This record gives sequence, structure tokens and C-alpha cells, in this order.
Amino acid sequence: MNSSLSVNSTLTADELLLTDKSTSKLRSKSVDSVDNKSLHSKRHSSRVGSHEHINVDDFVLLDDLVLCNVPLDMDLSRKPAEKDLQQLAPQDRDLSIQLNRLSLSSPLSPDMHRRMDDLVDPLPLSKEKQSVLSVGRPSWLPPKSKEEERRHMQEFEQIRKAAERLERQRRHDAQRVAEKQKARYKQLVVLWEQKILRHWPESLTSSKVKDVWWEGIPARVRGRAWQRAIGNELQLGLESFSKACENARHRLAADEEQRVYSVNQFRDDESAFEVDIVATMPELKLFQRTCPLHQDLLNVLQSYSYYRFDTSYVPGTSYVAALFLLNMNQSFTFNSLANLLDKPLQQSVFGASDSTMLDVFCQTFLHVFRREIPQLMLHLHTKLDIDVREYVHPILRSFFVPMVSHEIASRFMDCYLFEGDCFFIQVLLAAMNHLQSRLYVLDTHSALSVLTNSWQLDDVEKFLAAAKSYVVPTI
Repeated sequence: MNSSLSVNSTLTADELLLTDKSTSKLRSKSVDSVDNKSLHSKRHSSRVGSHEHINVDDFVLLDDLVLCNVPLDMDLSRKPAEKDLQQLAPQDRDLSIQLNRLSLSSPLSPDMHRRMDDLVDPLPLSKEKQSVLSVGRPSWLPPKSKEEERRHMQEFEQIRKAAERLERQRRHDAQRVAEKQKARYKQLVVLWEQKILRHWPESLTSSKVKDVWWEGIPARVRGRAWQRAIGNELQLGLESFSKACENARHRLAADEEQRVYSVNQFRDDESAFEVDIVATMPELKLFQRTCPLHQDLLNVLQSYSYYRFDTSYVPGTSYVAALFLLNMNQSFTFNSLANLLDKPLQQSVFGASDSTMLDVFCQTFLHVFRREIPQLMLHLHTKLDIDVREYVHPILRSFFVPMVSHEIASRFMDCYLFEGDCFFIQVLLAAMNHLQSRLYVLDTHSALSVLTNSWQLDDVEKFLAAAKSYVVPTI
């Protein structure tokens, strides 16, 4: 019931609201003595006048806190209440103020606006009350009849048993799904270890393994599968990482007289490493300073920076390196990182002067984007006039790591290494569809923020199924 009930100018003070304190004092009496008349009509019937017979049915619950004996059709206002108080005899006025906690300056008590649980009775129960109270009903309300209480208990028992059945069914279904996933995981481990990796690369053409990477590569074999898929066109060996790491340390230890431009550039890269590492998967607490894999990631980045001395460090490299480190050791991470970033599209993304492949990628993406989600494409690139590079470049450079969890980013890597560059376009289209409601904003900054921050993906299987459904030409 709304608390803004009102009283007209003829309302006497004894008919005003009962606050929590007065209610507490009168509740125990009202259960036994209030029959079908109001408390006030029994006590001051000579002053009530036209409101002599106010039934209990006219009582309303105000703010879920106090019982109110104000009829519903009255109009409450501050001035009539004060006026009526002035007309009362001094002892009646004191009684009314005590009952209602009213003052001439503030007719309504602030305590009336507090909320409390209707089912909690703050009063101690007398033995007489306890003998007639109903289960589950507040003590200040009339008790239920035996038939009604029996029926309510039966309904409650039915609801409880139904809830228990639903909970058992939920646990059973969850256990069945978990067992099914576990069995499929074992099958995939056997498939990858005994068929795909053992008979690489001929096994990739088999119909039995077609598109199996869309289900996710088991963590047990993921590192080996990634290394095979990336390849080793640079002919890097196991000793390549240790040599590059050692040379990087020598450069850092170079004294002032030996420093040249490349050394100063390397030191600038060192500062960029730390900035990038801080933002790399912070939720895992593995790569930041003092964390277990901090030094491993730093070693890989230093070694790669020395290996690629012709270019400066590109922010975002740490995301890819960290993703590899979660699935392989430092040496294999270094080799995989160097070979992956040596591919044409990755060279365009990670700082090479030739951006031809990135331009081709962006044009292909826009073409498919216009075909699949034309309204959103026009909104972003016509109405907001966003350059496609403004979001494609940072997304590809970070390999989706800031936008999704590391588990989902690993699933993306599973598919990308086998599907090729067109998979990036499929993911971007699925992301556009997933984020569509959030992208219809009025400013460029908000749209770019939605695209380059968390995508809030909950169901990776559904997302990858949507990505797979888009037909994208080979780049």
C-alpha cells in the first residue's frame, strides 16, 4: 500500500497513523480485544462522529510497517492534522502525540519510512497467543481456520517436494552433461595423439578429423598441436631461445660507452614490456610482477625483441606470448611466437612497413560485413564514420585476449591455426552480431569501447557455431 495516504480536515488526531512503537504496545491487546471495531472507536466513540463505526477491514498496512486506521477515502495533509491536534484537550493531545509520535512541526514520523520484514514479529508472544497462532502467519493477524491451515500445509509440502524433484533433476542433468563431456574429452585426446599428430599432416585430410578443432583441442595435446600447425619455416632450434635470451641480457648490461641506437631502442622496449605485461591476463595473476610466470614471459619478450632487432616492440605481443606460455615451455613459446608473427597478415599487424595484407583483410571483412549485417555496418561506418582499422588492428594485435577469457582465446587459437586468416573475419562477424544491441550508440568512442573491451561471452560453443556459419572467401 502506498505510504502517501491522506486525511481531510475533519480527521481527529486519534484517527491518525499508528507508528511502530504504538503498534508494538497495542498489538497484543488488539488480537484479543479488537473485534470488528477500530481501537479508537471503542475508546473515544463520543468524539469520532461520523467515523464511529470503523471496521477492522478498513485498516490498511502502511509501508509494510504499521497498521493504519485511516479510511481509504480520506485526504491526509499536514495543516488539518495540526489543527485537529490544537482542538483536543491537553491530555488527549498528549496521548495522541505519544501514540503517533507527532509534533506540530512534523506530523509524520521519519520512523514510518523504514522498512522491516512483515513476517517477523518484534514482540514476545504470550502463552495465550501461542495457543491460537497459525504456522507461517504473523501474530498480529487473525489465526487461520483448521481447514485453511491444513490445506496450506499440504500445498507447502507439495511445493517443497516439487522443488526437491527439480533440484535432483538439475543435478542429474548436470552430472550427465559432465560425464558426456569427460567421455568426449578422452575420445579427442586419443584422436589427436594416436591419429592426427602421429600421422601429421596426412591425417588432416581425413574425413574423421574434419573440423574437429572447432570442438577444442584437449589441453593435454594443445601445445604440440599448435607447434605442428604453426610450423617452423624460420628453422629455429631448441638452442635458439637460449642464445637470443643470453644476447638480450648482454645488451641490457652494456655500459654507457658501448650503447648505440639499437641498445637505446632495446631499453625503450624494456619499458614497453612491463607496461604490456601488467595488462596481460590480470585475472590469472600469473604474469604480473612477483607472479609465477612473470620472468618466463619477460624472457620470451626480451628474446623476441632481440631476434627482431629491425623493429621496435609492438604492444599486444605479450598477449600471444602469454597464451603460448600457458600451453608450452619458454623455448617452444619463443619458436612458435617468432614463426607465427612471421606470417604475412601478422607482419602487417605487428609493425612491418608493408600493410598490404591488413588492407586486404579489412576490405574482405567490410564486404562480408555489409552482406551479413548491413544495418550495423552502415551505422558504424557511415553514421559514426569509424575507420575499420580503428578496431580491427587492436583486436588482431591482441589476439582477442582482452575481449574474452584465456580459455576462449585458446579455443580461438585452436581454430585459427587450422582455418587460417578467414577465421578472424568469422569471429569479428560473430562478435558484431553478439554485440549488436550495444553498438547502436551515438558516438564513436562508445562504439570502439564496446568492440575493444570485454565481449561478455558466456556460451563459447554457441558463439563458435555462429562464427562457423559465416561463409568467408579465402584471403
